[in-house]
Amino acid sequence: FFQGTPDLIYPDFIVDIKNSWDCWTFPLFEEEIPTKDYFYQLQIYMHLTGKKKAKLIYILLNTPATYNNPEIIYDDVDVKYRSKVFEIDYQPEVIEELKKRVENAREYINTLNI
Repeated sequence: FFQGTPDLIYPDFIVDIKNSWDCWTFPLFEEEIPTKDYFYQLQIYMHLTGKKKAKLIYILLNTPATYNNPEIIYDDVDVKYRSKVFEIDYQPEVIEELKKRVENAREYINTLNI
């Protein structure tokens, strides 16, 4: 049903890291994961690895200059304000719901005349 690999696998938990390149996408004051998709991603990683705990870690990085954005440097921001950790417990009922969604999607695809 699922595939993927977390960034880090420890004996008791997994870690997935998300890099924020500006202060607007960094969830410094958030109490819950701002992107629900990441919650599901880590549920799947825990399912695949057999781990029951996960950490989703956001890191605020310096932003390199791009064709339409200037470089932004966060070196003067204290390191404790440049990372945010969300701890997630494995929820097998979420995996069962995701399996049902995969099966429903497969059934729908099979009805298409492509």
